[in-house]
Amino acid sequence: MTTQADGDEQTSRSGARIAGVDVYVLNLPLTFKRSVAKGMVSDGATDPWRGNPVMIRVRDSEGRCGFGRLRPVNPIYGETTESMLAALHRYYGPVLIGADPLTAPAIIETLEGVLPHNPNALAIVDMAVHDLASRQCGVPLYTMLGGVARPIPLDWSVSLGPVDAMVEEARSAVTTYGVRTLSLKVGPSAHWREDVETFRAIRAAVGPDIEIAIDANESYDSVTAMRLVNTLNDNNLAYFEQPLNRHDLDELGALRRRISVPVLLDESVHTAADADRAMRAHAADCVVLKIGKCGGIARCMQMAAAIRAGSVGYALGGVAHGNLLEAAAYTHLWNALPAPSFAAEFILGLGVVDPDPVARPADGFQIDHGVVIPPRSAGLGIDVDMAAVVEHALATRTVA
Repeated sequence: MTTQADGDEQTSRSGARIAGVDVYVLNLPLTFKRSVAKGMVSDGATDPWRGNPVMIRVRDSEGRCGFGRLRPVNPIYGETTESMLAALHRYYGPVLIGADPLTAPAIIETLEGVLPHNPNALAIVDMAVHDLASRQCGVPLYTMLGGVARPIPLDWSVSLGPVDAMVEEARSAVTTYGVRTLSLKVGPSAHWREDVETFRAIRAAVGPDIEIAIDANESYDSVTAMRLVNTLNDNNLAYFEQPLNRHDLDELGALRRRISVPVLLDESVHTAADADRAMRAHAADCVVLKIGKCGGIARCMQMAAAIRAGSVGYALGGVAHGNLLEAAAYTHLWNALPAPSFAAEFILGLGVVDPDPVARPADGFQIDHGVVIPPRSAGLGIDVDMAAVVEHALATRTVA
């Protein structure tokens, strides 16, 4: 395999600055289909410009490279493949030239001022700059962030579908990969009885010791959400994620006070200001942090500190479907933070359903009994095959 560039070996920090930026749209359609209450998650299969990932490579003046890659998650969030390409090429790329990778948080703040409200594109830069900086320092990213490697328990997000299909997916996650936490997609409210049937069937299939949660992706109303929780109360429900519309914080707070399981907020919280509003409304027991949604690793760390100060927990979401770079970024973030409240969601990035054809771990990074340990090589610990990138590229843009 031809990997990214010279200089991956553990060398000392040289002070080299960013000298070039390359942006790629990759034609990597997904075979494993995922659905939520709002519909099928875009996967790049029917339209290569709808749901395919965007990757950035940042190059320093001594030939080292850092990489970031994300796939837009529609219909959940607003960015698209095309908007991410434009943001990276036209706005963020030129500002990166000459920047010091070790100042990643400051770089991200600058870029937000150049073009605000593009968190996925911002997160791609954040991943790449952190990757490059820790490669320059010759250490794994979690070390540069002040963390240590530790096992990460994995969660499996079960796609919404017919009962039999959801039961089989859940059973496979438990028996094949040793996953101990399942999060079932549910909704909308009109289907609450089917959601009860599915939950009970999965509980019967996997046994009493597996943690099972539900995630409505904003699709329930408060009355039906309370009815669902009360009906499932004897089935050991672990938590209820985003039961109501993201903007209904007061109603979420009222629901949280009336039900007996933790309420997790995802769509409601994209920024530190969102987290503050949610905490003031007492609307969450736990906030879901996602690298793409929040705008990168640096912002997730900042938000985690504020959330902990408010005596609320946090969890790491983001399935990282087919994306080793994103999965690795989550492992480094996990190991740089005090232990999150629940298992991490990025198992689909570890090749369990769709392989990553343009990347591989530099070492390790295998699932063992439902847990994973991050790569120990410098940076994110992921080698990128540039020949494969060129082969799969739908579009390429360079800033130098």
